[in-house]
Amino acid sequence: MAYSDAYNPAISITERPQDFVIFMTINS
Repeated sequence: MAYSDAYNPAISITERPQDFVIFMTINS
């Protein structure tokens, strides 16, 4: 997972939804 995705979840969910799911999981 790119760290940039953590700061830009909107980009992550559109380009890399799997990383967005991981981001939400670790930050739940």
